Amino acid sequence: KVMYTGKPGVDPADVMMNLIGLQPGSVSFNQRVAYTTDDLKNRASLNDADDIAESIQANFQSKNNVLTFFAGFGYQLLDANGKVRVPQLLRLVYQNYATALDANNLIDHKPLSEKEPIEFYDPTIEKNYIHWILETDSVEKLRLKEFGTGANIVKPNSLLFLNLLRSLLLELHNASNDWFQNNGIVFDSAKAAVNFHNIQKSNVTKWEVMKGKVGIAKPNHPAKALPVADYLLTSGTGESGNTYLNKMKKALKELAELPTARLERCFVEHIDTCTYRLDAWQTALFNRRLQQQRFSALGGGGEQRRVMGLYSGAFGWVEDVRPSSKRRITPRTEVPGNPPADAFKTIYEYADNGGFVHTPSLNHATAAAVLRSGYLNHATSAQPDLMAVNLSSQRIRNAKLILEGISNGQSLEALLGYQFERGLHDRGSASDALKPLNAFIYDFRDKYPLKKHIILQQGAGEGAEETVPANDVVNGLALAEREGGIGQWAPETVIAQGVDLQDEVIKEKYKLSDTLDAIKDLLMSESVYQLVQGNFDRGAAVMNAMKNATVPPELDIVNTPRSSKFTFTNRVTVQFENSFFVGNSPRAHMEPGMNHWLQTMLGNLEQLAFKVSLTDRTLPKDFTVADLGLQPIDLIYVAGNELSTGSGEAGGDNSTAASELETRIAHLYRSFNNLEEDVPVLIEFLELINVGRTVTYA
Repeated sequence: KVMYTGKPGVDPADVMMNLIGLQPGSVSFNQRVAYTTDDLKNRASLNDADDIAESIQANFQSKNNVLTFFAGFGYQLLDANGKVRVPQLLRLVYQNYATALDANNLIDHKPLSEKEPIEFYDPTIEKNYIHWILETDSVEKLRLKEFGTGANIVKPNSLLFLNLLRSLLLELHNASNDWFQNNGIVFDSAKAAVNFHNIQKSNVTKWEVMKGKVGIAKPNHPAKALPVADYLLTSGTGESGNTYLNKMKKALKELAELPTARLERCFVEHIDTCTYRLDAWQTALFNRRLQQQRFSALGGGGEQRRVMGLYSGAFGWVEDVRPSSKRRITPRTEVPGNPPADAFKTIYEYADNGGFVHTPSLNHATAAAVLRSGYLNHATSAQPDLMAVNLSSQRIRNAKLILEGISNGQSLEALLGYQFERGLHDRGSASDALKPLNAFIYDFRDKYPLKKHIILQQGAGEGAEETVPANDVVNGLALAEREGGIGQWAPETVIAQGVDLQDEVIKEKYKLSDTLDAIKDLLMSESVYQLVQGNFDRGAAVMNAMKNATVPPELDIVNTPRSSKFTFTNRVTVQFENSFFVGNSPRAHMEPGMNHWLQTMLGNLEQLAFKVSLTDRTLPKDFTVADLGLQPIDLIYVAGNELSTGSGEAGGDNSTAASELETRIAHLYRSFNNLEEDVPVLIEFLELINVGRTVTYA
């Protein structure tokens, strides 16, 4: 009756809701006594019990199936002698009835707490049973559970205590066995699961191995009288075979301080993993494969090295997938960004679904829904962009920049023209081949002149201009609204140029049209945003701004509302490449990465030069920044905004206090010529002529 994914005859949605509503961990626990098959065979032989024989036969059939399942994962069915190797777990037959355990005593006999650890078994020493397991130095005390004889001692019997104690004893036996084996004594029979000890043949139990004296293997050892287990628990913790025992004790130390509620959750998940949680075993296989892939072999000797780096991903199952009848293939020409042909994948989209719109508030969501509804109802195949709105970050910034210019008294035509001319200038400065783009600016000004409106004051005398018109610039609005190919809107001088220059002009024209479209999208979205909130006056003001190109109101749609419960600060850092520095500059030692980057910006400091002389221009001497012993970061720091200081003739009315850079230069010059510190000098940041090295004045 348990729900699982893919269960036949059940609605998948019901399965999902049922699984979501399940308790993640077990809430009740039962124990069953198990008998070995050898024991049951003996009982059946003595009592001639057919029911026991049938139970054994039924269990053999199911255990054989499990054994075959193990073999599929690499388990070796046959040993070196050709006999079938059956794990002890599969040689057990459980009783048909179970005994309920006290679920309230999994961790402690008290109610679970998110703050309080396990109750102390002895309040006088303030330690719980995990501390006792961790600090007990004798295997015999662990066997007898000797907590002491104090009147206040309460011996635990919780399931977690029993499991931790057994786990430690098993690992202590493994460590003891390994210690004997490392010292020439082998107890292989003690490692295997044995149903009956010293019957048919003699063998050594796990307890006997742990209680074996150290002196058996090392008669002259200082701890020869101690049992091996006691030695490994005390002075022998550093033994090579004690690695896993030390790791277990480290884990116990961490568990001892955890609150009981957290221990209960972890313990229950552990029990579930050992019983019915197949997903944990399945994901463990993926984890094992991942660990194998993180190691690679070196050479033929089998040496391994860990591969650095982490690849994170996910996997899942998709069931009952069927093609939707409401879909269409988007042609490549409609894919945003024009991806390269080798990276293109066929894109499907729902024909009747506008998709999701993620917004920062409900008001934004309402406005977005209205805008999307207009787009879905009015856009056609002939006009796919009708009512489309694009409020990406870059477009909003460009639009706000233009709108701020309008608020400062400039016209939309001039602001768009400034953008177009600046774009052509920047492109023309990129290389010598594109320099003609700067000359095209004047051709565009002639083709798209900016109309100036001058308002004169009325009154006696000559009229005066009330406002200062914009400088002569391209009418960006008229240019942006022109459509068609480059032959429809470009001057003749541009049309006569090569394809490379024309492509650069087309790109800048596209940016201009995109900015104008961004302004329209932003103002239309703002008007809808105000209307859905009932602010009809604000909405009308925005529409009037669009109509009359007047000063637009403050735009609210671009403001993200902040909740009082969740805020965050976004910071941007610039990470410079780290570079080793050798020298005596404290600033360069503090910021070697920035110093290295400034070096690439400033170039060779031996080529940044200046001329120094006395005020009568005698004793001239050429120096460079490198002669000052400055690093690039030092030069930027000492220069600052003080390069205009010290101007004018020495002692004149225009002289000001010298900057730190000038002071360093003057000190270097005076030291070179053995002059007193009060001797005035003249520093010239000019071009060097006729010098023996290639330098450029700073």
